[in-house]
Amino acid sequence: LARLGDPDLGQVLKLHEDFEVSKDAAARAFAQYNDAPIAVAVVHEGIVQRVYRHPKFPKMSVQAKEKVPEGSRYWRSAKASRNPTELGEVVAGQWLESEWGKRLPELYEQILRQQMGYALVMLWPELADDDDEYDPDENRNSKQRLAERMSRRGF
Repeated sequence: LARLGDPDLGQVLKLHEDFEVSKDAAARAFAQYNDAPIAVAVVHEGIVQRVYRHPKFPKMSVQAKEKVPEGSRYWRSAKASRNPTELGEVVAGQWLESEWGKRLPELYEQILRQQMGYALVMLWPELADDDDEYDPDENRNSKQRLAERMSRRGF
């Protein structure tokens, strides 16, 4: 998978054909073994059936048996097309769970429509490096930081 380059649902189709497995099985392997932290949602008639996630993919707010978020490119993609859409940025908060004080990553989405109302939705976040982690003191002044330190020491 590493030599295929950036994640693309066209690669899932290639795995499906090369290894003679279902698109579902190809999508699962693609998400779990890709170098990039991606997720692939299997959707039927606008309802998420299951989600395959890379171990480093952020926690999702959309689960199985829930509707695809309204802001998803899924709702705007051509139902008749059998080719993956272009990768496009979407609002991360519609798919990902947010943690207090942490910024959500930029999130990109690609759709592959299939037969009988099925689709694959690939999600690819642009995760921050560990060096860019949230600093709780970033938005506090020196007086607030001192008060926090004093309260931890029991003053």
